[in-house]
Amino acid sequence: MNDPAPGVRFPDDEWVAGADGRRRRSAGRVLLVLDGRVLLLAGHEPDVPAVHFWWTPGGGITPGESARGAAVRELREETGLIVTESELVGPVATWDNAFTYLGRPVRQQDAFFLCTAVPTVGDSAWTPLEGHTLEGTRWVPVSEVRLLTDPVYPPDLPDLLERVVTGWDGTVHRFGPSPEDR
Repeated sequence: MNDPAPGVRFPDDEWVAGADGRRRRSAGRVLLVLDGRVLLLAGHEPDVPAVHFWWTPGGGITPGESARGAAVRELREETGLIVTESELVGPVATWDNAFTYLGRPVRQQDAFFLCTAVPTVGDSAWTPLEGHTLEGTRWVPVSEVRLLTDPVYPPDLPDLLERVVTGWDGTVHRFGPSPEDR
C-alpha cells in the first residue's frame, strides 16, 4: 500500500467501530440518469492511485441527516449539481459493501436513489480527501456502463440501471456481497 497525499488521513469522525473490527457508516447515493446517460465519478483510492474505478455520486450520512439528504448534499459537493430531496425516487437499491479504505477494513451500507430531474448547476466543494481521490465525472450511456474498462462499483450497477432507467417498479434491489465478502 502507498501512503496517501500529505495531510490525507482516515476520516475517523465519519465511521464508527463495529464488533467485527471494521469501521462502519451508512451512505446515500444518486443514480442521476438523463437522456439515457448516467453520471459517474472517476477516481481511485487515495492510497492506491494506480487503481482506477467508477462509482456513483454520494457519500456518508452525517448525524441527523437522512440517506436522501446525504445523497443530495454529496451530489452537490462532488459535482456542483443541485437536485432536491423530493426529486429523488427510492431508494431503488441498497448495497452492504466491505472494502479497504486508506488501509483500514470498512463496511458501508449504501442507499441508491434514482433521479431523472434536470439539476441546476452550483459550485462543487470537494473535501481534501475527495480532492486526492476524484479525477472527474463523465456522462456514460447506460448501455455502455458494462463496457467501461475500469471496474464499476457496485459491480451490479449496469443491471440495476437497465432495470430502473425506464421507470422504477417499486422493488428495492439488493446488491450481492461485495468483493471482499466473496
